[in-house]
Amino acid sequence: MAMTSAARWGLTAGCLVLLGGACGGAVVWQAHTFDAVFADLSKKLSDESHRQGVLLIAEETGRRWNARDIAVRFHADNVDLRWSGQATFGLGTKAVLTLDTDYGTAAMFESAGISGYQDRLTLRSGWGLSDAEWSWEAVPFRVLNHETVLADVGAMKIDGATDMTTVRFHLTGVTIADNGLRIVSGPVKATFTAQEDNLRNSSVKWTLDSLKMQGNGVNAELGLSSLSVETTVTGKKEEDDVLRLDYAMNLGSLLEDGERLWDAWNLRVEVHEVPEVLFNALADMTPENGFGTLVYLQYAFHREGLKIRIPVNEWCLGDAKVSVTGQLVDDGEGLGRFEVVIDKAFVDKAPQLRPDTDAWLREGLLLNDKDRLLGHGYIDPQARFYLNGKPL
Repeated sequence: MAMTSAARWGLTAGCLVLLGGACGGAVVWQAHTFDAVFADLSKKLSDESHRQGVLLIAEETGRRWNARDIAVRFHADNVDLRWSGQATFGLGTKAVLTLDTDYGTAAMFESAGISGYQDRLTLRSGWGLSDAEWSWEAVPFRVLNHETVLADVGAMKIDGATDMTTVRFHLTGVTIADNGLRIVSGPVKATFTAQEDNLRNSSVKWTLDSLKMQGNGVNAELGLSSLSVETTVTGKKEEDDVLRLDYAMNLGSLLEDGERLWDAWNLRVEVHEVPEVLFNALADMTPENGFGTLVYLQYAFHREGLKIRIPVNEWCLGDAKVSVTGQLVDDGEGLGRFEVVIDKAFVDKAPQLRPDTDAWLREGLLLNDKDRLLGHGYIDPQARFYLNGKPL
């Protein structure tokens, strides 16, 4: 039987009512989910910030059935900032917050010479918050001193997952000019990754596209470079976790006054048996607590097995290389050993090194070995350095 026009309109209206009810129910469900997750996040931020010695508060400042007004406040020594905005619910959840430039430290930006600063913090998710992602973006701004440009800071963006297992950073570049020296940085990128069950098992890699310095007798240019740090929890010692740190640095070509000093500088450093309490103390070291931290660093090296290995440390110029490798460890007989290897071809390509290498050859600090210059070194228990048996 054919459906009448009235029946068709009734069915359509009924579908719209059901769809509207479903969407309304989804909005209410998203709001309840957001409230629960936001409350948990607020507590975690508060607890973690307190442990770090700062204040970070996230709170709801108003609510409607399909939206929440929210604010995030950060307070530390001489810094008090607040972001405010709104979370809305519908086809997913979206929260957008901006820095309150009339509040706290941000209200003094203009008087401090920070011109044009604006940012935006965004949280997006689908029907739930388990797939949420966040981003923080800042537009280009300037740092001025009596209308003289000290720095042009490019656009910045940080984004990642809400569980903080992945965080990405991007800066389009910075130009700094002060007292005749001009520094121009190309794009800077960083990526942080961590294990979900232990964020301390993590790695971060920074890349710098280029860096130029000119003025005040300086004229240098650095090519594409990177720095990475990997942190691993390796065990426990007296209730404190023990860490291993692996550093990798790869500097690109360096030109000084048009002369190429190297094509690449590659460095690898492994730091074993690092007490977590020492790692945290070094990260938070200030002039007030610096002496105590350095004393504990010495204690960890001599009594707790702290060891530093440098398996790779080489400068490359064409096919020629210079390397200085070794390790620092208290083995009861000394504090470390190292080796110096210099390709003679490197000295030919970098003649500014010849006076030093010739002097070290005369003094016996370096030995001839076909196409290379060699030096075997060690550090005695009194921290005195020797190369080929000769004191440095």
